[in-house]
Amino acid sequence: MNIGIVGSGPSAVYAIKHLLAADELLRITVYEAGEHAGVGTPYDPLTTPVALLANIASVELPPVTETLQAFLKRTGEAELAAIGVDRDAMTARTFHPRVAIGAYYAAQLDALGKVATDRGHTLAIRISCPVVDIWPDGDWVRIRCRPKGRSPTDEVHDKVIIATGHTVPRASAFPFPDLMRVGDRGRSFGILGSSLSAIDIAVSIAAERGEFTYDGYARDEGEEPFTITMMSRGGRLPEADFYCPLPTAPLTGFTQQEVESLAAYAPEGRVLDTVFARFARLLAAEDPAYAQRIDLPHLTPDTFEQAYFAERDAWQPLEWARHNLAEAMGNARARVTVPWRYTILRCHEAFAACLSLLTETERSRFDRGLKKVFVDNYAAVPPVSIQRLLAMHDAGVFDVLRLRDGYSTDVAEDGAVTITTDRRNVLFDAVYDARGQAAADTGDIPFPTLRFLLTSNLRYDADTADDKAVCIDKLYRLSGRLNPLANIWCLGLPFLLSREPFIQGLTSAAKLGQTAAAAILASKPEPDVSIQELLARVRDTDPVIINGGLVVLSPKAT
Repeated sequence: MNIGIVGSGPSAVYAIKHLLAADELLRITVYEAGEHAGVGTPYDPLTTPVALLANIASVELPPVTETLQAFLKRTGEAELAAIGVDRDAMTARTFHPRVAIGAYYAAQLDALGKVATDRGHTLAIRISCPVVDIWPDGDWVRIRCRPKGRSPTDEVHDKVIIATGHTVPRASAFPFPDLMRVGDRGRSFGILGSSLSAIDIAVSIAAERGEFTYDGYARDEGEEPFTITMMSRGGRLPEADFYCPLPTAPLTGFTQQEVESLAAYAPEGRVLDTVFARFARLLAAEDPAYAQRIDLPHLTPDTFEQAYFAERDAWQPLEWARHNLAEAMGNARARVTVPWRYTILRCHEAFAACLSLLTETERSRFDRGLKKVFVDNYAAVPPVSIQRLLAMHDAGVFDVLRLRDGYSTDVAEDGAVTITTDRRNVLFDAVYDARGQAAADTGDIPFPTLRFLLTSNLRYDADTADDKAVCIDKLYRLSGRLNPLANIWCLGLPFLLSREPFIQGLTSAAKLGQTAAAAILASKPEPDVSIQELLARVRDTDPVIINGGLVVLSPKAT
C-alpha cells in the first residue's frame, strides 16, 4: 500500500508509528513544507523562542518509540542547553520548552525510519516540499507538490492523510504573532487572549527587553520602560497546572460510552440537561464540600459557569494568580489532589460525546457556559508561566484588562490601536491576536481541487446545506454523498474544532494518528470485478443524471 502524509508534525508521527505495525509492506511518503521534519509548527526552533514552555510533561505525553523523559536523559549536554533543558531539574512532571518537544518528535521520526527499514517498509521524508493540491483520481489520490527549486509534480497514493494544523489564523484587525519578531516596535503592547499562547507573547516581549531571574524580572540596563497588557472578556488569567494522578483514572458512570448512551435516550432538546445532571451528581459525590460551596444542586448548564468562576472573579486577577500558584505548588509538593478539579478534568472528553446530539440551541448554551469551564480546567499552564507573569507585574511592566461588552477598537494608519472599554481609552503601539486556534471550515481547505469537491458535497447534500464544516466521519475520513473522498483522512485540528471542541494538544494528536492508521490498515481494496458482474449491476440499477454530466446509479425500485 502506498500512503501519502501531508505534514510531518506530531499527528503524522503517531500515524506513522501505528502504520508501521502493518503486516502488509507499506510505502509511506511524508510531505513537509518546512525545513525541519517532525517538529510541528508550535515547537519549531525557527519560529519559537527557547523561553516558551509547553504545557505537557513527559508523564502525560504519549510515547512514540520512547518517552520524552528517556529521550532527554540520553541527550548530550550541549543539545540540552540548546533546547533549554536543565538535566538536574528534569523529572517526569517537569514542563520543558516547546522546542524540546519539537526536538523529541524530530528524533522520534528519525527512529521510525529505522523501524520502517527493520520491518521492510519504506518511509520517505520530503522536506521543503509543500503540497499545493490534493484530489481523488479513481481508486487513488493524487498529490501535487512543489519541491524546492523544481516545478510542481503529481504523485499517486492509495491513501492520504492530511496532517497539517495551525495553518488558519483567525481573521483579525491585529497581527497574528510571529514569536521570533513579536514586539519589535513600540513600548506599549496589547495582547488579545489570556491562554498559554498569550503568555508566550508576553514572555517573548519581556525577554527581548530584560531577563527573568530566579526570583523576579529586571529590564536590561538602558532599556526604556514598556508595558504589556493582556486583554480578554473574562479578565482572567489561566490557573497553574494542578497536581493529580497521571494517567488519569476512569470515572465510573461517566465514560464516553455511558455519556453517548445517556444522550441517545434523552428527550429531544433535553440532552444537555440530562448529561449535566449526571455530571453534577458525580461531581457532588467526588467532592461534597465543593458542591455545597457552589450550591451545585440548584445549578444548571447555564449557571454552572458563573458559580465556577465566582470565587476567582471576586479577586483582582493577579492576586488570584498569586494565591492559586501558591496552592498549586503546595499541593504538588505534598502530592495532594483537589477532587473537584480532577473530576472536571476527567469529565470533559466524555462530556463531548454528547455534542453531536445537541440541538442548535443546546449547542449554543453549551458553548456559552460549560465549554468555558472545561477549557479553563484542562488549559491550566505551567506554574513557571504564572511566576513569570507575576514577576513582570511586580516589575511594573504587566497588567490585565477586562474587555467589557460593547468594547471598541480603532486602528490608526501607523498601526497604533486604541481600545475603548468601560468608558476608558487605552492606547497601544501594537496589539497581537492570541485568542487561540480558530475553527476552520470547508472554505479554508488550502488545496483548491479538494476544496471544490468538498464544497460540492455541501451544495448537493441537503443534510449539510447549512453547515460549512468539513464532512468527516468518526474515523476522521472525509465523507459526503458526492465525489470519491473515502481514501483521504483529515487530521488538521482547525477543521475538527467545530465538532470536537476539546480535540487540541498532543494527546489528541496521538489519538488522531492512531485512529487514522487503524482505519487505513483495516480498509481493504475491493476485489476486481468482471465485466459480467458490472453489467449485472447496471441491469439492477436506474441511472440518474445530475447537472448533465454526473451519473449516479441508484437501486431500482421494487
